[in-house]
Amino acid sequence: MREPTRFTLAFSLLTTVAGAQAVINVPGDQPTIQAGITAAVSGDTVLVAAGTYFESDVDFQGKDITVKSSAGAEATIVDAQGLGRVFLFTSGEGPDAVLRGFTITNGKAPDGAAGIDGLDGSLGTPGAPGTNGGTGSGGGGVLVEFSSPTIDRCIFTANVAGHGGKGGDGGEGGDAISFPLTLSSAGGGGGSGGDGGDGGAVLINGNSPTFTNCLFRGNFPGDAGQGGAGGSGGDGAAGQDASPVFCSPGTPGTDGSNGGDGGDGGNAGSGAAIHVVIGTPQFRNITSASNGPAAFAGAGGTAGAGGIGGPGGAGLASCGIPDYPDGADGVAGTPGADGGPGAGGALSDLSGSLVTNAIFWDNLPDEIAGSPAVSFSNVEGGFAGTGNLSVDPLFAGASDFRLTASSPCIDAGDTTSFPGNVLTPSKTTASVAGGDFVDFGISAGRLGSDLDGNPRIVDDSLTPDTGLGSPVVDMGAYEFGSSPPASAPQYWLLGSLSGTSPGVLSGGILLPLNADVYLAATINDANQGIFIDTLGSLDADGLASARILVPQNPLLDGMTAHHAFVTIDGVLLVPLDVSPPEPLDFVP
Repeated sequence: MREPTRFTLAFSLLTTVAGAQAVINVPGDQPTIQAGITAAVSGDTVLVAAGTYFESDVDFQGKDITVKSSAGAEATIVDAQGLGRVFLFTSGEGPDAVLRGFTITNGKAPDGAAGIDGLDGSLGTPGAPGTNGGTGSGGGGVLVEFSSPTIDRCIFTANVAGHGGKGGDGGEGGDAISFPLTLSSAGGGGGSGGDGGDGGAVLINGNSPTFTNCLFRGNFPGDAGQGGAGGSGGDGAAGQDASPVFCSPGTPGTDGSNGGDGGDGGNAGSGAAIHVVIGTPQFRNITSASNGPAAFAGAGGTAGAGGIGGPGGAGLASCGIPDYPDGADGVAGTPGADGGPGAGGALSDLSGSLVTNAIFWDNLPDEIAGSPAVSFSNVEGGFAGTGNLSVDPLFAGASDFRLTASSPCIDAGDTTSFPGNVLTPSKTTASVAGGDFVDFGISAGRLGSDLDGNPRIVDDSLTPDTGLGSPVVDMGAYEFGSSPPASAPQYWLLGSLSGTSPGVLSGGILLPLNADVYLAATINDANQGIFIDTLGSLDADGLASARILVPQNPLLDGMTAHHAFVTIDGVLLVPLDVSPPEPLDFVP
């Protein structure tokens, strides 16, 4: 590995060694992804080899772990075979619960239960109404409930939300009887059909998950349930004939009863790709294309027919008694109303989603339902927001959603939406008694990868910059013209014992650490002696880790060290960016 020129002071205080988190290989160490997650503890990585894994309802179990593929999404498929959802985040997982690099397919959320048919009426009791069908559940690919996972570089395809249940049919009305005279009764109303489930690929219900560099294609919300049929009204009873005995009179027929109304059909599900119930999820550099719509809105249930009036009794001419009238027929019920279509083929949002650098194109019945905050995105039909477009993205093919050289989405995104360098220490105090370890998570957000695993932000010199930042990122899940770098970007963990201001200017980057012997030591002795792996290469996700061992030194009591890391171009060896400083207080 090539290293930048070092400063010329020396002082050694802290030791950096490799982190202690475990890597669990699937299928090498555990046979399935779920088994790998079960064996892991927070901080571990479950590394999944290329292949197809037939698993459903894979649960992160509340663990802040990384589950990632070794070969990328196209080569690593998790197929639920329609037996359940694919992944579950339902136990309060945080941003450090990471899912990266999978094709998530054939997930199916549970269907709503069918309504129960009403019991038929008898002896004057009306038919009972049918119960309503249940609503289909959402999130066929991923269900997020009150959790905030990070989902990166995944392909969602052929996932389906649950279908609404059919409404129960109304019970038949009871027929009248002549003796003892009992009137007919009305038919019961049909139950309403259940609504189709929302969110064919993803349902979010609470908290702030993040989706980056993901592709959504060919996902569907749930179909709606049909309304139940109304029960038929009971028939009237026949009247009695007149009798020649004492010229006794007869009776008219009794009336038929009204039929029950048909139940309303359910509404088709919304959000063929994504549905947000509540929360503030973030979607950055995603492509959603050719999703939806649901195949069916629920048809209204048929009306119950009215009961037939009973025939009147016969008269007796010799007694001057005319024929008696027939009973009136019952009135048919009203048919149920058909359900309505869903909305938001790319995104249905009932809350406050943040969408940046996205492409929403060719989704049905429309692109967005609700009022998410959308910026620097290409939305078919247009959507209000800074930097948004509504123009053909010029994909490479009908099923290839990479950009072609003439695409208006090249260099049209917002680079400032990416997190910069972030240094995350495991603790903020350390004992001068010695033997205290401090782990540092190193994350260079702008040096991550696109869906293909290539560098995310690459300037195209032939395309005018229309977005924000420098260089300007493309819209969508793929970066145009990006390819694996000749040498990976590097990181350098540095420190100071004399504060953060005014700092040191180097290569056009202001390092927020003051020059002192400790700063010089972290430069001069990197990867030597007690400094191990303080200088190294970032992985394809822009991540690395370090650990610092505090030596026994009572003179440090009451002092504060500040640490920051610089990212360095792996080819040109020039500084790119620097993290904010993080304090470490020394205590007895």
